[in-house]
Order: sequence, then C-alpha cells, then structure tokens
Amino acid sequence: MIATHRLVISNQLSALREMSEWLAESARQLGASEDQVFNFDLCANEAVTNTISYAYPESGLHEIALELSGQPDHLTLTIEDDGIAYNPLEKPEHTQPANLGEAEIGGLGIDLIRQFMSECRYSRLQDKNRLTLILHSS
Repeated sequence: MIATHRLVISNQLSALREMSEWLAESARQLGASEDQVFNFDLCANEAVTNTISYAYPESGLHEIALELSGQPDHLTLTIEDDGIAYNPLEKPEHTQPANLGEAEIGGLGIDLIRQFMSECRYSRLQDKNRLTLILHSS
C-alpha cells in the first residue's frame, strides 16, 4: 500500500509556511532524508509561489491541493490548482547570458525544479493544472 498525505491551502502567500511545515513532517514520516525534505520544500515553494502569483488573474480565493506519496524507491508530490492553463515544463531551459547586461531577472524557477527533482510531469485534467514532482531515493 502506498502511504499518502494530503493538504489543501488557499492561494495566499501566507499559506506557504503551513505548506512547508506539512511537507517536512509528511516527508519525514514517509522516510525522506533531510536532503530530500529540503529539495521538496524548495521546489514546492517555487511552484506554489508561481501559482499564487500568476495563475489567478481575477482576484478571489482558490484552493491549491498538494499530495505527497511514498514508495520504497521514490517520493511523489502532486500540486493541483484551478488557475489558468499553464505548463511550466514547456519553458525552455535557461541559457547562460554572455554578460550581466544580457541577464534577465527571474525565470529560473523551473530550471531549479528540474535540477532538484528526478522527474517532472504536467497535465491538465478537468480544468486543473497538475504538476507532479518525483524524487528517487539516492
């Protein structure tokens, strides 16, 4: 049987602290190492912050659902929201600028997620974005 933990937060930046605490506790219960807990927290904060900041052009409260599940060889975090359709994995990898004058501010979050996770997947189902982050055991 796969152990699963679930949390639903509002689309408010103030909910990030609750998410981080839940994620750390849940990941540890599933046997995650401290490095894995750090990786998931960093990536979840990046993904959920972007969702809160950009997925809801109209104001109003929305729910963001997180589900963390553990299997012997990997952990999976799924983030689901009802924001505008957006697949962050379609964004091309960042290229290093030749100099500081050519450097752009921001836009490195998905590269960070790709670097810290073993696999990333996106789907759009029933008007909801689903970003799935998978981290294999070392």
